[in-house]
Amino acid sequence: MGDATFDETPFFGIEVTRRCNLHCPHCFTASGGAAHSGPSTDSLKELLSALARAGIRSVAFSGGEPLIRQDLSELTRHGKDAGIIEFGLVTNGHFADAARVRELCEAGLDTVQVSLDGVDATDHSAARGCGPGEFYRGVRAVNLFKSCGVAVYVATILNPRNVQRAPEMAMFCEALGVNGLRYCTFVPTGRGASADSINALTVDAGDLDRFVQFLHTLNQNPDSRISISIDHAIGPWQQSGEFHCDSGKRVAYVSAEGDLYPCPSLIASPFRVGNVFETPVEQLLASPRMSLVRSNRREQISGPCGSCRNQLCQGGCRGLAYAATGDLYGAVSYCYFRNMLKNRPA
Repeated sequence: MGDATFDETPFFGIEVTRRCNLHCPHCFTASGGAAHSGPSTDSLKELLSALARAGIRSVAFSGGEPLIRQDLSELTRHGKDAGIIEFGLVTNGHFADAARVRELCEAGLDTVQVSLDGVDATDHSAARGCGPGEFYRGVRAVNLFKSCGVAVYVATILNPRNVQRAPEMAMFCEALGVNGLRYCTFVPTGRGASADSINALTVDAGDLDRFVQFLHTLNQNPDSRISISIDHAIGPWQQSGEFHCDSGKRVAYVSAEGDLYPCPSLIASPFRVGNVFETPVEQLLASPRMSLVRSNRREQISGPCGSCRNQLCQGGCRGLAYAATGDLYGAVSYCYFRNMLKNRPA
C-alpha cells in the first residue's frame, strides 16, 4: 500500500444498504425503509477486489439491514476469491431464514453479529421501537447461524433499561451459546442525535460505573463461559486507563454512497476521506485524513481530559466527543477511569 499507515483491520465496514425494516431511535446511520439502497453488485465487487489488492483481509457487511440485499452470497464468494480472508455480517436477524443462512455459510461467511437489545422481547422492543416478534427472530437467527458453524456474537446497545440487567444478559448469552457479547455504547449520531433519543438512551454515570465493575468481575472469573466486551466509545474502561484510538488505523467505514470515513463514529463531512467509487482505494487509505483523528495530542483536548494524569489515553473516543460537543477536541462527559481515581480512597 505504499506509504499507507492503515493496518490490517478487524473492521472494514461496508454499508451495503441503508434500507432497513426497522426504525431504531439510536441508529447511527438513520436507516429506514426509504433510505439509500446501496451500491450495485458490480460496484461492490470492484470495491472488494480493490480492498484485497490494498491488503485488507477482513470485511463486514453493515447497513441498514444487509440481508435486505439478495447478493451477499455472491459478494462473499467474489471477495474470498479476490483474497479477503474473513467476512462478517451485522444483522438484526429479521430475514435470516434457514435457506438464506445456509446459502451465506456455503459462500464462506465467517462471523455474524446479531442485535439483541435485552434479555426479553419487552426490553428489546423498548430499545428498538419494534414489535416483540423481532426479538424472537433475532434469537432464531443466532441459532440458525450457530447450526452451520459460523462464529456468532450478540450486540446490545447499552441503555438505562438493560444496563440494570447486565448479569441476566450475560447468562442469557451463555445459554444461547454465542461466542461473545458486545455492548455498544450510545453515540448521538444519525437518528440518535435527536433530543428524544439522547434523553432516552443516555445512561447514568453511576450505573455505568457499576456496569464496568461487573464486566471486570465477570472477565476475571476463570469459570465464566461468556466473553463480554464494550466498544471504544466508552473510553478507557480498563483499570489500567489504557485507551488508543484505532480510527483510520484498524477501523474504516464505507457509507452506502461510497464515502470513506476513518471510523463509524465519525460519519460527518469534516471526516470524509473521499469516495471509493471515484478515487482508488489505495490512494484513500494512504491519505493523511485517515489519521486525522488519532494524530491529536492529549493537551489539545479541553476540560479534564487535557489535564488528566493518565498517560495511556488520548482523551477517549473522539467520535463521541464530536457528536456530543461539535468539537473534535471536546471532553467526553463520562470517563470510568477518571471516576475510579476520584472515588479511590486517599
